[in-house]
Amino acid sequence: MFKSELEKVKEHTEDFIKIEPPESFESFKIMELFTAQMPEIELKFLLKKVLENKKPFERFKHPIETSSFREAWFEFQQNELEKIVAKKLEHGIKIKLNRI
Repeated sequence: MFKSELEKVKEHTEDFIKIEPPESFESFKIMELFTAQMPEIELKFLLKKVLENKKPFERFKHPIETSSFREAWFEFQQNELEKIVAKKLEHGIKIKLNRI
């Protein structure tokens, strides 16, 4: 489906900066930041407990999905991921410029 696009990428790899998915510590930090800014005391307390226990990634999802903060979580997460990508791009561009 994307054969021609992939060929172009292969031909010009030096023009691209590969962005890997966030490390687990970065994803965990996003969950911590979201929890810290929660205005809803009961949910905030529950999420803090989830983050302190085993399998926080698994257990964080359910309370969010069943709350009125579901959309706020997705928006917050998206914004934080964009910040991470921006930092990685900035770093990648600096590295690239230093090679020139």
